[in-house]
Amino acid sequence: MLNMIGSQEQTSAIPRLYKLSHLEIVLQEAYQGASFERMRQALLEFARRERDQGGRGVLSQLHNEYTFWSPTQEALSELMRLGMMVRDQVPSGRRYVDAYRARTYQLTSSGREAAQALSRRDAVARAKYLDMLTVSLAKVHPGFASLITVVDEDPLFTPEYTLGKISGLKGDEPLTPKLAGDVISLILDRWPQATAEPSETDLAAWLDHALKRRFPADRVRKPSQKDVLDTVNDAVLGFVVKARGIKLDPISFNVCMSWASQLAVLEQSRYVKGWPGRTVWATACIQDSRIHRRGFREAGAKVVSELKGAFRSVAAGIPHAGASGYLPIYRVRAHVAFATKVNLSLVDFMLRRILSGEIETPYEVKVALGRGTPPPTSERVFTHDGRRFFDIMINE
Repeated sequence: MLNMIGSQEQTSAIPRLYKLSHLEIVLQEAYQGASFERMRQALLEFARRERDQGGRGVLSQLHNEYTFWSPTQEALSELMRLGMMVRDQVPSGRRYVDAYRARTYQLTSSGREAAQALSRRDAVARAKYLDMLTVSLAKVHPGFASLITVVDEDPLFTPEYTLGKISGLKGDEPLTPKLAGDVISLILDRWPQATAEPSETDLAAWLDHALKRRFPADRVRKPSQKDVLDTVNDAVLGFVVKARGIKLDPISFNVCMSWASQLAVLEQSRYVKGWPGRTVWATACIQDSRIHRRGFREAGAKVVSELKGAFRSVAAGIPHAGASGYLPIYRVRAHVAFATKVNLSLVDFMLRRILSGEIETPYEVKVALGRGTPPPTSERVFTHDGRRFFDIMINE
């Protein structure tokens, strides 16, 4: 009935907590003496606001007195692991929720300090809270720490496949050896010299095992192409991550990447020129329990300097780019952010300052809606003065 937080196995596991904002909400509610039920309602209200503001949060259309009980439990459990909340019991299933609605939870001294910092609504205090949360997550979750450390040493590159790419590899021979050969050929040119190179044989065996486990021979119904594709991409990700020494399974990897993105310590894009796949790079590092970030002061000038060359480089790789002179912003932005090892949001920030005239440059930047084609769902839209722009042009 009860889920007690405390064992080493539980401490090391990555919770399915994609939104770190849930921790912040529950932390502040607990600081005010709120009950489990009030915390649940606060998370539900947050999800509704996200939806109304056009966010990507998931909000079920079926609302009842149990909606969001699980995220509430996950946030409470994680705050206990992080040492911000006194260890206590939380409901381990939906049927136990009623017994916990009126229950309150106590914050530790570090939890109260974090809640007080957040209550001031001060940018400096909030930055301090996020740094503290980053360090705490890395200490409690070795897999998250290994992700940051490994990517800080060298970017992480993982090929991703579509149904079209898979179909192009099919032939008379089995798929997995061909697929393994294609993956290895793509990653070796971008593989760290200090890390042992993975082999095609090992990857082919890994893929075979993943497919047989997901789709056993005695399965009655034939798997869909999408299910097979998802399994292949998860297997490729899991193989590459393990070969790089990152102690995470594919699901936990994506949870940790969500954390790293929200905490602005890692960045990723599928559109870094010369890296045809999912590319992850570090924008900060943890040393002596402190965060060292490449932000505006450290890298702002580098971003401005890199923009013009990035535009030319991306244009050279797009044959039809010269027709209008404009290029997709998300492609230029990815190139700049990767080259300067900063977050995509910092590139957007510098672009806005250039467009508003706050920063003088030896080149001219123009942005436009272009053909009205938004970027892929994995890439955020660039906005300036409340308007959306999809294309960019940089001239002397």
